[in-house]
Amino acid sequence: MRARWIIGFTALAVVVLAGGLTACHHQTAKSITLRLGYEHDLVTFDPYAHDDSVTRSVLSALYEPLVSLSPELEVEPCLAERWTTPSERTWRFKIRRGVLFHDGRQLTVEDVLASLRRAIASPESVVATYLTTVEKVHRDTGDFVEITTKAPFPLLLSRLAFVPIVPADFNPARPIGTGPYRLVSSPEKRPLRLERWTSYWGKVPAADIVEIFGVTGRQALVRVLDGGQIDVMATVTSEFLQQWTVRPPWRIERIPSLTTTVLGMNVLRWPFTDPRVRKAIDISIDRRELVRTAFPAGEATPAASLIPVEVFGFSPTSVVSPAEPARARELLREAGVPEGTSIVLEHAGVPAGTLTYLNKALGEVGFQVSDRRYPWEEYYPRFMGGESGLFLFGWNFPFADASDMLDSVIHSRNPEKHLGLQNGSGYSNALVDRWIEAAVQEPRSAQRLEMLRQALRREAEDRPYLPLYHASRIVLARAPFTVVKRSGSWILPQEVLVENRED
Repeated sequence: MRARWIIGFTALAVVVLAGGLTACHHQTAKSITLRLGYEHDLVTFDPYAHDDSVTRSVLSALYEPLVSLSPELEVEPCLAERWTTPSERTWRFKIRRGVLFHDGRQLTVEDVLASLRRAIASPESVVATYLTTVEKVHRDTGDFVEITTKAPFPLLLSRLAFVPIVPADFNPARPIGTGPYRLVSSPEKRPLRLERWTSYWGKVPAADIVEIFGVTGRQALVRVLDGGQIDVMATVTSEFLQQWTVRPPWRIERIPSLTTTVLGMNVLRWPFTDPRVRKAIDISIDRRELVRTAFPAGEATPAASLIPVEVFGFSPTSVVSPAEPARARELLREAGVPEGTSIVLEHAGVPAGTLTYLNKALGEVGFQVSDRRYPWEEYYPRFMGGESGLFLFGWNFPFADASDMLDSVIHSRNPEKHLGLQNGSGYSNALVDRWIEAAVQEPRSAQRLEMLRQALRREAEDRPYLPLYHASRIVLARAPFTVVKRSGSWILPQEVLVENRED
């Protein structure tokens, strides 16, 4: 989920062992194989048809955009070696020469044009939300691509970092890109096997071979860790580390997160149709108590807003409010919700302490709560498509701007405008929509910040989504591997490093 269901979504659980784990030659003097575990399998090989953080992380090794973001989220050249802005609505990108696709073909301007147009116009495209203001994409002279926008579009560069470039005749069944690795196993086979692309134009990655595993459940995770069957696990929970002792050659690496764990409610499904019910659920939750009981000290912070403090759009007036269970019970009575009403809390795996706390807090105000866990590949389209009533998810802010979540999750679902495509709550507010759309086109930072805050304040009053906490990403790495600590909490195959490598 832009990503990031944490996006573009960064899952907060440890999830699926898809296919068998294979013993492999770990390291020789000439070759290094990295076995990299993620919390679930890829959603798709189509880089435009998802907004999932795991999928984006893996596919970043295969496909590249015109520009990329550094670990500190600074825009850097990638397939475009430079760019200019002749006017506030015109961007010109010089396409890098000498770049080869994994089948040996040269990257051309036509490939770039076809990719951008497909990202904008394809009915399956989720990344179209990043390009809502783009009016026209065409070839300029020579190796230049020109993008014209309908209005000023100050975030265009950051958003282009999430629009990969593929061949003009691209077929997801045959994933071909320009990235540092190429796929050498069939897309259906698990684990996925990636091989370093020897004709890659950029920085050579550390590992020669990367095998990608999806790992689900505590037992499977313990088995692969104790058996030395993976080298890096991209996410584990603090709860898991309380039960599993980390010993050399394993070490813990913590990465600051730009993620919010959210409790969503489908406002089109009873009893969540009534704003009094949504408020009652909100004020039944003591975020500080949730964090205290579900996490070790320092592993998470209570969320005052959907927007982490480091993300553009956060308001300093946002505060973590205390729980009011008595008032919550009163609101439920006013809304005509009978004592003992059954509700199902859906998720794809979260810390058990989170579920225990929410079951207890909602139970104390009169609900009878049961939780239901789905495999991620089922859960992702389910809650994104509005099939869930009460649901948990995480949202990652990959370029540290609130518009990412506002455009995708909070704006009314509008396929024609490519907005609200991941709005699983059914929420719709015309005023909020206007602020969101205006903010995308506002070049002045102060005015844009106020528009984002206005939209967030109104959404917070309506309560389709309740922020719970911000948790750090915990990575397990086995010597000699270590990871680049990337803001936004992604682990990219090409950013796993090898200490003291000798070629």
